[in-house]
Amino acid sequence: MDNSFFDIFHHARRILCKCPECDEISRLGEIQIKSGKKSSKTWLDDHQKNINDFDIAKGKFDDSEEEERNKGIARGRMQAEQDMRDLIKNSLMLDYQQMDYDPRDIKLISHPIDFVVFDGANKVRMKEQDFVKEVLLLSKKTDNPYFQKLHKSVHDVIENKQYDWKTAKVFDNNIEFE
Repeated sequence: MDNSFFDIFHHARRILCKCPECDEISRLGEIQIKSGKKSSKTWLDDHQKNINDFDIAKGKFDDSEEEERNKGIARGRMQAEQDMRDLIKNSLMLDYQQMDYDPRDIKLISHPIDFVVFDGANKVRMKEQDFVKEVLLLSKKTDNPYFQKLHKSVHDVIENKQYDWKTAKVFDNNIEFE
């Protein structure tokens, strides 16, 4: 018989023991012996304590990291909102700056309309209301005949209700309309 560790282990699995207290039968290799006496510490006990201490410290770090990340996200959102207000202030005519719209509801289109306002869209996103109140197209007044004609054309399409809602799905550079 080879006395390698694995052979001893496999033979120990074939030996069955009966617990004197509960009469449960177990393999010798699976029993856990408990004693009323405390064993002296070994390097493995110190190593396990270090691992436990590390896990506790990592848990505290993970909690503080998530808290700091959430604070950073909140600061970023506040800064983005201020940046959006500044962008709108610098981009719109004085009359538009006085309008009482949430800056997150205003989207830059640039051509042929400067901005589109989805009044209440941010409140829908935040689940404070269930619908967008109105959609408003904003453009600066211009003396350019091309833009005047284009804006008049867009106005006429809306007045005559010659518009439609289509949803486009893009799959692998193919566009499907619903």
